[in-house]
Amino acid sequence: MAEKNSGTTPSLFARLKRTPKLSALGFFLVLGAFPLLYGNEQRAVAVHRAFDEGAASVVHVMSDKVDAANEGKVVHLTGTVTTDETLRDELFGVSAKALRLERHVEMYQWDEANRVVDGKTEFTYTKRWSATVIDAGKFHEPADHKNPSLFPYEERFVTAQAARVGAFSLPKEGLEKLNAFEPLVPTAEMLAGAPADARAKLKIAPGALFMGASPDAPQVGDLRITFQIVKPAQASVVGMQAAQAVTPAVLSTDRTLLLVAPGEVDEKTMFGKAPAEPSPLFLYFRIGGAVAMAIGLFILFGVFALERERSRMGTVKLLGQRGVASVFFAVALGGAVVSAPWFEYRTWAGVGVVAAAIVAWALGMLVLRKKPAAV
Repeated sequence: MAEKNSGTTPSLFARLKRTPKLSALGFFLVLGAFPLLYGNEQRAVAVHRAFDEGAASVVHVMSDKVDAANEGKVVHLTGTVTTDETLRDELFGVSAKALRLERHVEMYQWDEANRVVDGKTEFTYTKRWSATVIDAGKFHEPADHKNPSLFPYEERFVTAQAARVGAFSLPKEGLEKLNAFEPLVPTAEMLAGAPADARAKLKIAPGALFMGASPDAPQVGDLRITFQIVKPAQASVVGMQAAQAVTPAVLSTDRTLLLVAPGEVDEKTMFGKAPAEPSPLFLYFRIGGAVAMAIGLFILFGVFALERERSRMGTVKLLGQRGVASVFFAVALGGAVVSAPWFEYRTWAGVGVVAAAIVAWALGMLVLRKKPAAV
């Protein structure tokens, strides 16, 4: 008489005990994602609140005079941003009366391209200008295509320390928001002011300075140096009036607010166009939290999987199913966490995120319940 197999299912604790390190990693990733997502979303909501507070309290003022009655208020003004400073790049003798000055450096280098022809990979090599070092050591044929390993000069960014919009002074961080750059063409007069050692190596090329034998026949390692500036121009500013300056407004959310836009732009449009979340870190943390949670769930699903499931479905199919389900469940759980800080601030936004989380959870359950064909 054949013996009967009891077919007892190992307890959850027993399965966790078999892979303690892997189980611990899964739980750490899942549980760690919750405070990461929640804290990040709280900061995002604080930024949105700051923008709303600023938009609700902003007062339009004329830029040609300072009214003491607006001291400490969030103000909007339009005028020509000017400076008395002449910005200089001492290394190359380039100067201009401008709000911002930038130096960009390119090097002539070998570059590699490849394509597959009749099942074989063909490599071609050309020379081109590049603002970063091209690592020739990674080429298929590095011996005949060598590039310098370093740039002798770096990019440089100079901003005026003081500027004015009519009767108001504007801080440096406000100028850094002006990005209407235009080329600055180096001249022989500028080059004459460069240090002697640099001047001996430099030549005037179309729209640039050139360091090498001939601008018409550049060689690997030659440099092309270009400059661009932001000229004094009309701009619109939103910030706090402090004495005779427009400074970042400190709001009740402990966030600061300083908006600068080129041209004549009304305050409503400025708030509408300004990114409510100026830092991409908010998005990166959301993605990072969701990915960590998905990986943790995938690990735990693998730990929880029973041997009979592996034998019936096959390890590859089982892990594929659990991987897809992990993504849906991570979106659902992450969405539930993310929605919490939004309910008090914008209920409709919180409801929308919860609705998406419910859909993701339902899809995850459908994936888990789907029974792949046995192998």
